[in-house]
Amino acid sequence: KAVSCSTSFEALLLISLGALKRTREDGSIFVKEILTKIESIADASGEPKYMNAHLSFEDVLRMANRLGEAGIIQLNIYSSSPWPWISTHLHTSEILACYRDTNHIKLAEKHLATQRLF
Repeated sequence: KAVSCSTSFEALLLISLGALKRTREDGSIFVKEILTKIESIADASGEPKYMNAHLSFEDVLRMANRLGEAGIIQLNIYSSSPWPWISTHLHTSEILACYRDTNHIKLAEKHLATQRLF
């Protein structure tokens, strides 16, 4: 429920996290990588509600804290890394399903749906 009620920028964060998670074994992603992915997805969306996402490191950490309080993501800091890591227990398909009946479904399907080749 909390995911389906997310703001446009929170949706960008979760969709970016899901898209990056598909390429990782452990699913933990540097905040810096997530920022880069958010910018890429936002710019390619063609939708003003996402294209104006000029988020800072601090913005992402604030959203991560809010989503962490809801139990959706985890923010981790390791002494061996200068950047915090973000992870989620949600599978990519679960993030996609949460956005089914929301105004974020087009963006979620574009970046999280399994590609079918037929």
